Amino acid sequence: MAEQKRKKKLKVDVSSGQKKNVFTDYRLLKKMWDAGESYSAMAEATDAHYDPDRHDATKATRHKIWRARHKGVWIDGKRVIFGERPK
Repeated sequence: MAEQKRKKKLKVDVSSGQKKNVFTDYRLLKKMWDAGESYSAMAEATDAHYDPDRHDATKATRHKIWRARHKGVWIDGKRVIFGERPK
């Protein structure tokens, strides 16, 4: 059998200053969700990559909330599912 060359793993350039995985403070996001804050206010407070000039600036935050409402997230060792939005 012919030996297969292994592909080298691509290394992430850390010198650029931007990490891919950044901690999300779901505790703060839950507090703002229960208070009825806007998506843009929640994104500005919790999203490390928030840029108001982007085409859809709140997409990442809306996805985090979708995940928290449907699958749940872990806050202080407990699984928390976000409830309905207050009116």
